[in-house]
Amino acid sequence: MENVEALLELNRIYVEKFKMDPKEKLRPILREMKNIKTAVENGCLQQEQLLQRIEAAEKEAEEIKNNLPKLMATITKGKERMAVVKGMTLKEMLSIQQAVANAEESVRQGEEKIDLLQYDRLQYLSELHQANAAIAELKLQYNEKVKVYQKEKEKLELQYASLLSQEETLKDGLDTKILHVFNEAAKVVPASPVAILRNGYCSGCRVGVSCHKAHLVAHGEVLQRCDNCNRLLLPVSAVGSHAE
Repeated sequence: MENVEALLELNRIYVEKFKMDPKEKLRPILREMKNIKTAVENGCLQQEQLLQRIEAAEKEAEEIKNNLPKLMATITKGKERMAVVKGMTLKEMLSIQQAVANAEESVRQGEEKIDLLQYDRLQYLSELHQANAAIAELKLQYNEKVKVYQKEKEKLELQYASLLSQEETLKDGLDTKILHVFNEAAKVVPASPVAILRNGYCSGCRVGVSCHKAHLVAHGEVLQRCDNCNRLLLPVSAVGSHAE
């Protein structure tokens, strides 16, 4: 009976170990951490793109500003020449007027473009500010998830270590032959290596066993294994109403 109770307890421990697989338990947290990390990476990429756009807008605006004095000089010089009509042909006059008009139009378009670029720059700066705030928040979330991960990992490791300690104690008290059969069964069905034989059927796979094997198990022969699933078989009488 001691062997049967030890085997049932060992099976309970194996079931618990399977259910609390640290990798499986921690996977949701790791998935969340990965998603946050991806969001941070995307945010950093957005930051870089916004910085490039800001730099491009500033550079283009600066180039236009640097060209304005040249255009203004063209306008001033053209107007001065038009003020002196003497000795100037009509064709020359029209040419100067056209040049002045073109320069004035270029100045107008340039100033409008500068205003638009300034507007775009302010928009990019606003988006950059939002991106910076979002990344900062995501990093805080990531750090909190790291703390949760570490805490949960330590908790699971302690629980798992406790189960391993209980398992080792129980195995030390088992007969060598019985322990060997249990270990062989655990290699095949690590989640639940022990089953109860009820009415000639294995409780693990629900498949019937031979009459001879059922007789051996019913009379306390705990070295029998199910021919179908290879679980170690225990008699229902040995575990009473708690058998399963």
